[in-house]
Amino acid sequence: MLTGGQQITPHVHGPQHYQPKGELVMKKRSVFFLVLVLIATFVACASASDAEKIGDMALAENVKSVLEADDSLRSFNIGIKTRDGVVILSGWVSSQDALVKAGQIARSVKGTRSVENNLIVK
Repeated sequence: MLTGGQQITPHVHGPQHYQPKGELVMKKRSVFFLVLVLIATFVACASASDAEKIGDMALAENVKSVLEADDSLRSFNIGIKTRDGVVILSGWVSSQDALVKAGQIARSVKGTRSVENNLIVK
C-alpha cells in the first residue's frame, strides 16, 4: 500500500521486455557487422565494374595505337570498341589481307580475350 496519496501509473509505452544487457550488445554488434558487410559488398561491386570499364578503355586505346602504327592499316577508319576484354572491330578495309591483319594485331594486344572482327572488305 502506498502512503501519502501516491498512485502507481501504468507504463504508457506498452509492456516492458526484459533483455539482458549482453544480448542487447550482441544484437547491436550483429546489425553493425551486417551493415559493414553490405557496404563492403556494394563498394567492391562498384569498384570491379569501374575497373572493368577503365580496363576496356585502355585496351581500346592500345589496340587503336597498334593499328595506327601499322603502315598498311593506318589509312582505314577502323572503329574499335571493347567489352569485357572482347575487342570489336568495325569499318572497312580494301582487302581480305588487311581484314585478317587487323584481327591478328588486335588479338596480339595484351588484355584482349577475343576479337569480333566486323570489318568489311570494299
